[in-house]
Amino acid sequence: RQNNCVVKKDGAAIVIRLLDTKFPDYRAVIPKEAAHKFTVDRTVLLQAMKKMLILSSERYRAVKITLADGILDLHSTNPDLGEAEEKIPVEYHDEPLELAFNARYFIDVLQNMDSAEVELGFVDNSKPCIIRGDSDQGFLGLIMPMRI
Repeated sequence: RQNNCVVKKDGAAIVIRLLDTKFPDYRAVIPKEAAHKFTVDRTVLLQAMKKMLILSSERYRAVKITLADGILDLHSTNPDLGEAEEKIPVEYHDEPLELAFNARYFIDVLQNMDSAEVELGFVDNSKPCIIRGDSDQGFLGLIMPMRI
């Protein structure tokens, strides 16, 4: 049948049922244009997110990101473990922006990129963050924000 994939080896068979429905259009969640953009050193951001992850737990996963006056401010709070904050200078002089993300998702994206610098783009605090790099042609990182 066309709905199954069969793998046979050494007298054993595995039958995998293939999906026959259409997937939603993933392009609908990717913002066409980011209203707020800045470039940051990928390694610096990656190390900062790893520091934020130390305080992370199942209950407290959010890293609050504040973007204002040329500073990317990362802040993580866990009542059981304490607080952490990292300030990274960036070229950003637009309106202040406050968002929250799961640090693990940022780390996953940044570790799979090769670019020395990455561009982060935001529409607002309810839309996904877009991450691109010059050396990562065809790669687009997309991270959904958390409510804070």
